[in-house]
Amino acid sequence: MILMQTPKFSAVKQGIVELKRYRGKEYSHLKVALGRSVKKGGAIKVSRGVYFIPSPENVSKLLSLADRRVIYQVVKSVYEEFHRDLKLVLIYGSYARGDFDPKSDVDVLVVAGGDGRGLADRLSKKLGVKVDLKVIAEPYFKRLMVVEPKVHFWLKEGIVFDEAGIVKDVYPLGRIGIYEALRNAHTQIELSQEADIPEKGYYLLVALRELLTVKHVLDLDFDYRNVKDEFVGVAGRSALEILRSKRGTGVSGEQLKGWKKLVDELYLELEQRHKGLGESIGDLYIKKFVRGRREQT
Repeated sequence: MILMQTPKFSAVKQGIVELKRYRGKEYSHLKVALGRSVKKGGAIKVSRGVYFIPSPENVSKLLSLADRRVIYQVVKSVYEEFHRDLKLVLIYGSYARGDFDPKSDVDVLVVAGGDGRGLADRLSKKLGVKVDLKVIAEPYFKRLMVVEPKVHFWLKEGIVFDEAGIVKDVYPLGRIGIYEALRNAHTQIELSQEADIPEKGYYLLVALRELLTVKHVLDLDFDYRNVKDEFVGVAGRSALEILRSKRGTGVSGEQLKGWKKLVDELYLELEQRHKGLGESIGDLYIKKFVRGRREQT
């Protein structure tokens, strides 16, 4: 995939460009062209003499985000950090949807080689907002699509920079993913039974959010705003602040009783729906993934 080409020098392809590989006029013309491209946003300078050229689609997408300073700087910095090893950058959550507030984090999932250690802290200090950045390898990302329902919400709502084409073949959520989500909700319910009153409300609300996510997944509705609206509709707007603070201060016994009844009924309903599910291609992928790991050990 060619991004730029002039009669003065050879075609420069998407990916890493190292000036030391060129000589004479070819070097001079390429250096000038890359410098101009960096200013226009068509290339990213990684270090002295080393540049990264994203795919044309991703260049256009990055340029369209220039007026969204936080997202633009996060994505540009991720490209600078990982360049040749970068497969995917996914901005999701409130900053992707545009409904963030001063307390919101910038949620970033990166599929790449390396760990990007310290990058989140550097970006948080530079931008003045908390950047929650996770880095995973490509095989784990494919596994995550099968076992984590939230990934499908992230891909639908998110801003995706796919340098390796890994989201073109999205694996469907597996039956195992629904099972894991229900098990997580059940753990939160159990924790609520042992917690004091302020924490009890928090655990019940975490369980409720998890269960509503599963409900919308089973209804093939991957719009997180609909999950949030239903959550607020049944638990009240104050429930959002409880989730953030992780304390249910001021929650009445009547509210706790209502949330517990709602959570228990929803859990039983979703458990029955889960039992009626068959295996998907995602489940078969997980079995193959696990079998491969066993053969390696």
